[in-house]
Amino acid sequence: MAEGRAETVGRDAVRFRGNAVVIDSAADMPDWEFREYRRTAVRFRDRTYFVAEKRLLPDGSYRYVLEPWGELADLPGRSITYDDAYTVARDAAARHVKRRDRGGAALFFVSPLLGLLPARAKLALNDRYAFDPPTVTRQSIFMERIVFYCLSTFIVLGNVARLPDGWLAPAILLDAAVLIDMIMRMSPSENGEQEQPGFWEWALPGWKRRARSR
Repeated sequence: MAEGRAETVGRDAVRFRGNAVVIDSAADMPDWEFREYRRTAVRFRDRTYFVAEKRLLPDGSYRYVLEPWGELADLPGRSITYDDAYTVARDAAARHVKRRDRGGAALFFVSPLLGLLPARAKLALNDRYAFDPPTVTRQSIFMERIVFYCLSTFIVLGNVARLPDGWLAPAILLDAAVLIDMIMRMSPSENGEQEQPGFWEWALPGWKRRARSR
């Protein structure tokens, strides 16, 4: 290979320095770490290399220096073929992770409400955004406890203040619904199972089976 020759692989800048290959990339590739043993074998242009150096550059990009595998007796920890297809798949996966993290950050602020969703929806959110169903369910129960206390106080004060008729029965029904749901979902949330019922979902026959069959 010609000394100093440069090319691009995907969005990466690749230079050849003697027998070494220098790659400047915006991507942080955890598998491309320098290791004494069980190195990652990087296959590039019909030759096999190992990662001899990984460095974070001032602009936030990464520099990887690949040295020829040569006569290394060590067995590779894993093997990677570095080409355009690899960089396309790598960058697509990074974009997916960023979108997932942004979505997860937005949902974090309403996580107590997520605990009221059906079990199947909570499992799907856990798969995509890592919202643990028992955790968000406990958060929703805590929110229900606050609602119950506030509504109970309103009912008592409303009776004392003799507010107009028509509000008492709906308020009592809602308060009772919140209390019953809170009690019924408290035990499942503490047992650590991933299938956690949503608001009053525990009253539906076969809710856990339907959640598992998603």
